[in-house]
Amino acid sequence: MKWFLCILLCTFPAFQGYSERKIIIVIEYKILERSKSKVEDSAAAVQFLHSAIALYDGDEPKERVLKRQDKIEK
Repeated sequence: MKWFLCILLCTFPAFQGYSERKIIIVIEYKILERSKSKVEDSAAAVQFLHSAIALYDGDEPKERVLKRQDKIEK
């Protein structure tokens, strides 16, 4: 871990003066910030894959089923 902090401080001098803990917190925050949209998209995909439309057993494209359901709901 020390080598990582050394490389980080050499690459980003703005981190100089920060404690190791503070640097790690900042890095973890950035990682979480970048992965947030991926997690939200995955949650939406799971929700769809467990929906009645995704589980519909038919011999037609799911897109057609979605369009038909949209017409019924309107």
